[in-house]
Amino acid sequence: MEFTKKEKTLRTVMFLYGITFVIADLVFIFASPILFDLLNQIGNLFNLPPSPPFQNRFYLDLTNSMMVMIAYISFAVYYNPRENFSYMKILILSKYTSSTFGILFFIFTERYFSYLTILLTDLPLAIIAHYLYKWVKKEQK
Repeated sequence: MEFTKKEKTLRTVMFLYGITFVIADLVFIFASPILFDLLNQIGNLFNLPPSPPFQNRFYLDLTNSMMVMIAYISFAVYYNPRENFSYMKILILSKYTSSTFGILFFIFTERYFSYLTILLTDLPLAIIAHYLYKWVKKEQK
């Protein structure tokens, strides 16, 4: 199947997203305590309190589920950006939601750097995906 230039760009970005989400999921599964320690060290540079030690596997299960879902979405759009284009809405919603709650938790609960990290990572991903969605959608009309 021949894709347009915009679809090829979308495919490249979605492939990179998919790889990124798989790697992030593996880090969450196998290195969460190390990740939290690193985030706490960075937060310390900004005089932010340390997050509590990572212990709750319940949230890890939910995180794993979400990361697998958005990796799948990314790879599905990469595989066929025409047929699976509507999946982009789910990815965008997911990243805007996590960004919003990351900043809300930072403002209204503890000021952990880990909450800011959610905003700093997921908001750019949401904005890029949203931009690409609108950019490719114009071509589809």
